[in-house]
Amino acid sequence: MSSIIEIDKIKSKCQKFTPDTLVETMLNLAEYTTGLMGKTILENSFGSGSILKEIVVRYIRDALKSGYDLQTISQGLSHDIYGIELDKELYDKCLIELDRIVNSFEIPVVKWNLFNEDALGLNLDIQFDYIVGNPPFISYNEMNDDSRKRLQENYETCSTGKFDYCYAFIELGINYLNSTGKLVQLIPNNIFKNVFAQKLRDKLKPHISTIYDYPNQKFFDKSTKKERTRAFF
Repeated sequence: MSSIIEIDKIKSKCQKFTPDTLVETMLNLAEYTTGLMGKTILENSFGSGSILKEIVVRYIRDALKSGYDLQTISQGLSHDIYGIELDKELYDKCLIELDRIVNSFEIPVVKWNLFNEDALGLNLDIQFDYIVGNPPFISYNEMNDDSRKRLQENYETCSTGKFDYCYAFIELGINYLNSTGKLVQLIPNNIFKNVFAQKLRDKLKPHISTIYDYPNQKFFDKSTKKERTRAFF
């Protein structure tokens, strides 16, 4: 089966990286602020690592403030923080940046739980306290037959109709949460009106507590039209 990012146009669409101002908003919405040691968090399509890098900085600063020693912080980072990215070049660059961050705090080597894999095909045997991310937005018409079939067979929200690729990421995120976990995602707001997103809406409805809507803002420089997005958890 071919990778979804092997198509240049699709790869470009997948790599709309989250602006720093929204990174702060999303992590604050998740209340990823204090008491972070021992709390697990996942970004399942981390791209250049804008969210993941801020997660690591927050984790370290909170742990230092709470009086943890550097070795314990290293062990905590190795245990609590997870990330998945399909693009090998982006994966490698992010790993270098994360190592640079921990080195700047003089923290011992971290054994990162980062995976250069397809998040939709990777089974992590863990439930998370937080999942924060900006999933790739690929329309039904842009997917190849293999990708459509795989999503139809494995994700309830994609089982019928002309679904978007991000539906599977949102469903996966919900399934990975523990009983008190929080999910924050930056997504196109057409899921709230698209007829083919009804199953996704049904899955989300019992869990949503906050929706931020940005109807007139262009967040991504290379977009051909204004992005209409929402962040929710």
